[in-house]
Amino acid sequence: MQLPGWERFEYFRPYAEALASSIGAGHRICFAAPPQHGKTAFLLRALCWLCRYFPSRRHAYITYNQQRSRTVAQDFRKIAQNAGFIVGGTLSDMTLTLPGGETSGIKFSSIRGSLTGYTIDGLCVIDDFIKGPEEARSKAHREAGIRWWSSEALTRRHVGTSYLVMGTRWPGGDLTDHLLKNESFRYINLKALAEPDGPHDIDSETGCVLSDPLGRRPGESLSRLKPPEFFAEDRRKPYWWLAMFQGTPRSEGFSVFALPGSLDEEGNPYGAAYYGELPTSGYRVAYGVDLAYSSKTSADWSVLVEAWAAGDKLYIVDVIRKQVPATSFLLTLIAAKTNRPQAFFRFYSGGGGEKGSADFIRQKLGRVFRVLPATSDKLSRANQASITWNEGRVLLPDPAKIAAPWLEDFLAFVTTFTGTPGEQDDDVDALAAAHDQIMRHNKMFGALAKKQ
Repeated sequence: MQLPGWERFEYFRPYAEALASSIGAGHRICFAAPPQHGKTAFLLRALCWLCRYFPSRRHAYITYNQQRSRTVAQDFRKIAQNAGFIVGGTLSDMTLTLPGGETSGIKFSSIRGSLTGYTIDGLCVIDDFIKGPEEARSKAHREAGIRWWSSEALTRRHVGTSYLVMGTRWPGGDLTDHLLKNESFRYINLKALAEPDGPHDIDSETGCVLSDPLGRRPGESLSRLKPPEFFAEDRRKPYWWLAMFQGTPRSEGFSVFALPGSLDEEGNPYGAAYYGELPTSGYRVAYGVDLAYSSKTSADWSVLVEAWAAGDKLYIVDVIRKQVPATSFLLTLIAAKTNRPQAFFRFYSGGGGEKGSADFIRQKLGRVFRVLPATSDKLSRANQASITWNEGRVLLPDPAKIAAPWLEDFLAFVTTFTGTPGEQDDDVDALAAAHDQIMRHNKMFGALAKKQ
């Protein structure tokens, strides 16, 4: 599968073997590898290889939308022409003809396109079925994807048609999760860093991870060009690290914020720490806010988090939570402003009723009340705060030294947050807002934010 001038990726051996044996084999395979490791680039060259050595077959490439499909088709056309094929047809229905006259067909489409009338008797690839976090967290979108698979993709098959489902894994239950659990698909998971599934997953003689398709040792990187230290920043976000880089997404029950006193896999402290006293000088103060839309919903609270920043440490000083709508929470916010008139407030608004309430409060509090649009999902907004928290740079009052009646409830809500739609997440939203408002002045946070 190597073309002139193209690097051979030895770490894709299991992937290459599955592709090379796909014609007539009826493979049902789910494949995962970390972002930016060449999955799609490798696949396009593999399709050229299949068209050369197994001509006259009809293949399909499906991705999340037509624009992405068109871009991939344009790349493939250039690759096929450079490989010596006579390329005809359109970007959506391409033909590859060999000098001897044998012609193969490749359909490029998306889950919003159609395969009606098109026969797949070669390889059908579904690449990055979900575009990003917003779609991944939509239950309706995930369920629509499974219906599309059953009613559209699967019905195009002939005897021996192989299916390969690949791309970024997402928490919450993606198409790969459905196929592995319900349709007996095989999983080829090339993790960014090899890790055993448990103490019995290591060969006692070689020290290699038994479940790793490449037989690597624990901690060994997939690509020599990306050593373990390359992923240091990614590993600080465990929720996304496990899903996108290790192919083992966690959803229900996996906490984004570790309990204070936790240890990581290497035995190092992990999670928020405690403070016995607050700094007396050189600190900054900010408030994070989450507003309830209505007091009639039992899971909807208005929350105010007071945070102080000193150096790279974030002190959580007070948390006020009331089951009242935003307008009734105004008196609490006014009292906080009176106490700290120079401190800024931050609130992420989802629009609609929230925006109306936020505009009303801003009229009362003035410029210190900052309203930002919630352009990402709650889990994504919590990422930076969770990094600071899990590194031990978020400090909470030590209950043995400081009276903090709010602490128990605050810890309960924050450390059980998984990012799953419908859970109680008001405290996390307020914490994230306070963190972003005050830590954006921190050089370390600023550098990280630019990379996201």
